[in-house]
Amino acid sequence: MESSHVQRCIVVQRGVSSASSSQFMVDRLQDKVQYLDGQIGDFAAAFEDATGCHPSHPIYAACQDPVLMVGRICCDSEGRLNERSVLLEGSIELSNGMRTKLDLSKLEGFKLFPGQVVVVRGINPAGACIVAHQMYTAVPKPVVQTSLEQMQHYAQATGAKGLSIVVAAGPFSSKEDATYEPLQALLTHCTTQPPPDVLVLMGPFVDADHPLVQSGMLEESYEDVFASQVIDRLDEYLESAGSSCHVVLVPSTRDVHHHPVFPQTPLPQEAVPTRHPQQFTLLRNPGTFACNEVVVGVVTSDVVKHLSGQEVQRGPQGDRLPSFAAHLLGQQSYYPLYPPASGSLLDCSQASNLQLPLTPDILLLPSDLNPFAKLVPVPAPPPQGADTDAHPLGAVQTVNQVVCVNPGRLTKGAGGGTFASFQIAPSAEGRAAALGRAPETNGSLAHSVHARCKAVITRV
Repeated sequence: MESSHVQRCIVVQRGVSSASSSQFMVDRLQDKVQYLDGQIGDFAAAFEDATGCHPSHPIYAACQDPVLMVGRICCDSEGRLNERSVLLEGSIELSNGMRTKLDLSKLEGFKLFPGQVVVVRGINPAGACIVAHQMYTAVPKPVVQTSLEQMQHYAQATGAKGLSIVVAAGPFSSKEDATYEPLQALLTHCTTQPPPDVLVLMGPFVDADHPLVQSGMLEESYEDVFASQVIDRLDEYLESAGSSCHVVLVPSTRDVHHHPVFPQTPLPQEAVPTRHPQQFTLLRNPGTFACNEVVVGVVTSDVVKHLSGQEVQRGPQGDRLPSFAAHLLGQQSYYPLYPPASGSLLDCSQASNLQLPLTPDILLLPSDLNPFAKLVPVPAPPPQGADTDAHPLGAVQTVNQVVCVNPGRLTKGAGGGTFASFQIAPSAEGRAAALGRAPETNGSLAHSVHARCKAVITRV
């Protein structure tokens, strides 16, 4: 079924393109206001589109009967959020930007964090405290679909083997030297196996926290280290792996040779002196790209770790890691936490680039926490016409599942760390069409990558 005359894998960036440069260290109040107020308005509009209900009641207005209100979760002090310190901040248009105490005592369960936008169904007896009866915390972007014709094309291109992706996150050199031996070990692994169709490398590439960088003992400039230790090695790898392999580079705010601002522009082309530019994709941080039909989202800021230190929850105690990833999907943002964690370098004037353009099939969340590969259900509010009383926590529908992976760090201190690899079989519909079988439908198809993907965490 595989054809040698068809390109196996096509890598395309998705979403809003980032500007070639961005100003930073200009933290204007109006940018913060526009960003935060826009989040509430966008969530309210998405909720109305999904349910047919407009959460228009001002949060400060007294009401004896349950109404729908929308706002952002805030803490009433400088400390960590807890059940008794939760405030709801309304939008400027609906609530004049005011904050009101939020009583969660009647909810059976919840998972909240600062900056989370929610729709609350409840009462406000005296105008000073909202008693929440129900809470809606997730309105994800639509699930991507692809035409049967395209699915058939991709199935013919990759054959029964399907698509292979290898993912690694920096640092790429141990703290004892700058020889980049873990990176070389990864590339050697990729060449001793059948080379992956796509190699995704996420920064930091030249780590600001490396002892040689902090002490100023590097013998080359940061740009020269990146070119000689990273790009030259990748060129050698591509010459061995062949023209069908593709490399995706995603920067980190810890990269000393790139702008330390989040969201982050892609590495400039002139900073990547490769002999094979057609085989490189330079992605912004965060960013979204597609390998054939498979949509991949990636953010190199440690949002999982940041959320783990801020979330407050009540209810059944299960695996918390999938819930952190679900927050990103439900809030339509690669970094929904606000105020951001210390050192995150958030620039609110560029915050539109934090938005998920769509719900990805695979979500890459490199973190200092233990590596993991999880299936994350994507929740959604009740559909239009549904009885909201039958949905006590709002987000009860599962419209899709996303493969969420933390590959770990390729370097751990003085030794090697971990990376992740994916093997994604072609879709059953695409294979059937490629074999000449009559299709069950001629319409667009959901990708259902979670049902045909194998993810493995490997120690280098």
